[in-house]
Amino acid sequence: MPSWWRRVEAVQTPSLLLASKNDGAITERAGLLSGALANSRTVSIGDGHHLHTQHLDAFLAEVLPFLAAGLPSLTESNRRREPADICS
Repeated sequence: MPSWWRRVEAVQTPSLLLASKNDGAITERAGLLSGALANSRTVSIGDGHHLHTQHLDAFLAEVLPFLAAGLPSLTESNRRREPADICS
C-alpha cells in the first residue's frame, strides 16, 4: 500500500470513489479505501481504466450531483458582498 494509506482514516471530507467493475488492483483498493474513509461512497462504472472518457455519461451522473451537494448554499452569511458593504 502507498505510504499515505495509514492516514486515510483521519479524512472526514465527503468522498466519492469511482472504479471500474473490473480493473484489477484498482477495483480491489477502491473497496478497501471506501472502508477506511468515514464519509465515502463507492460507485462501480463500466469496464476500463479511463472512466471519465469511456463512460462519460455514467461518470457525470455520479460526479455532478456529488459536487453540487457539497456547494455551500447562497445565504446572507456567505453571499458575496459588494465592496461598499465591506468598507462601511
